[in-house]
Amino acid sequence: MDQQYSIFDKSFDSPEWLRRRDLMPAWLKVYTWVTFGLSLFMTVLVFLQIPDASGKLAGADAAGFWAGTLFAAALIAAVFLLPAILVLLEIKWAIWFNLVLGVLWIVLISSVAIFSDPAFLYVGITMFFYIPFWAGLLPLRRRWATEAVSGRARRRKNRAAIS
Repeated sequence: MDQQYSIFDKSFDSPEWLRRRDLMPAWLKVYTWVTFGLSLFMTVLVFLQIPDASGKLAGADAAGFWAGTLFAAALIAAVFLLPAILVLLEIKWAIWFNLVLGVLWIVLISSVAIFSDPAFLYVGITMFFYIPFWAGLLPLRRRWATEAVSGRARRRKNRAAIS
């Protein structure tokens, strides 16, 4: 008869790591996916709005135009997509990125409204969709960065604890 040295198995010694996604309430998880979907839709709209300059520009002018236009469209797409992608990937600094982006967005829209044509404020309307998203993430910021880990880091830590 084999004698058991301990009543505890190996899983007792390995701590259970809290996943960042588990910190989020259910409505915020759904809202994050909706934000990602709408951001993807906005990205498609941005790339569809690229003007057609065929025949109007020649040679180097056309190349510069397309390079600048695609760079601007990619930058706008990144501003729309990154907030949701970073949260879905459970990146440690995702909430701080979202807060900084929100402040920069408010400053940009305010400066456009003050120093430019108020007709450009339609860009700021898209920001209102992100406000509940940011409001849901704000109370989680300390626990997100210190107490919880991403799914990938959790699997890595569990493997190291078992080995």
